[in-house]
Amino acid sequence: MWKPPKIETERLILRDIRESDKDDVFEYAQRPQVSQWTLWEKHQTVQDSLDYINIYSGSNYSKGEPEPFAIELKESGKMIGCVGAFWVSQKNKTMELAYVISDDYWGKGIVAEASLAVIDFCFKLYGIERMQCRCKVDNEASYRVMEKLGFSYEGTLRSAIYHQNKFWDMKYTSLIYQEWHKSVSNKAFVRRARLGDEEGIHRAHMTSIKKVCSSDYTPEQIAAWGGRPFNRENKQKLIENHFVWVVEYDEAIEGYGLLFINEQEEKGEVAALYLTPKVLKKGLGREIIFYIKEMAKIKGLKELFLSSTKTSKKFYESQGFHQYEEDDVSKLGGVVIEGHPMKLDLI
Repeated sequence: MWKPPKIETERLILRDIRESDKDDVFEYAQRPQVSQWTLWEKHQTVQDSLDYINIYSGSNYSKGEPEPFAIELKESGKMIGCVGAFWVSQKNKTMELAYVISDDYWGKGIVAEASLAVIDFCFKLYGIERMQCRCKVDNEASYRVMEKLGFSYEGTLRSAIYHQNKFWDMKYTSLIYQEWHKSVSNKAFVRRARLGDEEGIHRAHMTSIKKVCSSDYTPEQIAAWGGRPFNRENKQKLIENHFVWVVEYDEAIEGYGLLFINEQEEKGEVAALYLTPKVLKKGLGREIIFYIKEMAKIKGLKELFLSSTKTSKKFYESQGFHQYEEDDVSKLGGVVIEGHPMKLDLI
């Protein structure tokens, strides 16, 4: 079963929640001053906290939903709350952000710090269009967190939730893709590909071959490999039917990664990973591989395969891949291109 990966921020470690967290969960979940603002009842026993970990969290993890991440303080190793996101509508690419934290740590910016990391993770991994968040209308502190995160107020649903023997009005806010994109576009960043990226993906692919791979291949190989014509329909199908990530820098596509999945055989193929010189050595290739691995695990894959270029072999080895059979060859425009068959065991 997939579990959320470890994500580090300045003060925090976000990770999967575990049975060993039960006492820390119970410590804050039993407090009425915390549960009055949640949508669940306060925990009466440690077993309630254990059920939350095993039943609620386990069910979400089995569906590939990052709800919840445990919030752990780097300084002490103490688990002090949870943050996560779950699907509202996969068809409409909408998730909902949720969080809770011990009142011992209110007012320290911890929820905002943790939430920013989860928001980034969800836009990049799942390619969502909208992240929404809600709170009880009287929960001013939670609403201030949403404002701090850049969420926009959308409205209040009256008597929308029945909790603790009364109906509550709920404030709704959201952050949409364009707003998230603007907030991260001051530097090179990874995101899921969208329709409209087709030409940029092709240009980055060909540029990478010509300018990055050229030292390891002959001019004839580079001309055949890096001189292929642009096919918009082909790129559209890749974006619509497979998992594609791009690197964007200064409003241009400067790299991309592509994952093919065969769920029946529980195998995946890293079919492409190319970066232009503008974004090399910035950790962006590693970041794309990170998201490829996470999506492969969510889909229940056991192995990832690829055919590496000479140029990229050491990089893939650093990411845990190993060559498992003799070199292969393919022909492009009548020219032979060598490759190194590699794989990674995910389980």
